[in-house]
Amino acid sequence: MVVVNLDPYHGHLDAVRHWPGDVGNVVGSLSMASSDWCDERYSVVKHKTVLTPEKWFALYNLIDSDDDAKFDVALRAMNEGAQSIGLDGSSGEVGVTKRYHRGIEPDSHELSDVIAAHSRYATSHGLATYMFAVVDDEYDNLGPLSVKILPEQDSFRCTNPVAGEIFGRILVNFMTWEEVKEFAGR
Repeated sequence: MVVVNLDPYHGHLDAVRHWPGDVGNVVGSLSMASSDWCDERYSVVKHKTVLTPEKWFALYNLIDSDDDAKFDVALRAMNEGAQSIGLDGSSGEVGVTKRYHRGIEPDSHELSDVIAAHSRYATSHGLATYMFAVVDDEYDNLGPLSVKILPEQDSFRCTNPVAGEIFGRILVNFMTWEEVKEFAGR
């Protein structure tokens, strides 16, 4: 089972996997403050995700026009989606308090050029190096393009607000790339 912390100490969604019989004890210990999230996170070495939380994911602007307002709307929608995980929608507008997706205007508007330059750019700017999203001319109809470049290149489209949640779900090992891609295809 997965125990999910929506507001951990490092400010990013986080989760740990435990055997079903252990989850009650873990949640009870956290509730009584006998242990804290950091203790739980680092005590499950066998099930710990190898990914390190990133503060930002790149959202590249590949829109052919100079319509900055369209990209700004897409960036806001991605960030709202990242924060709406677990909400039922009845509480009104989410409002963006944390920004998980950073808007980037690349030198080239060719996807192949962005893919080739992303790892180097991401490393020097504190972004996730293994995946990013793209807003292009297909955004209005199909949503942003989510791109994974490591360990092998893959991509899919999904509309907002779910598109904003995707990287967070992968990051905390709540879903794999393949599971998210299948979910997005429904």
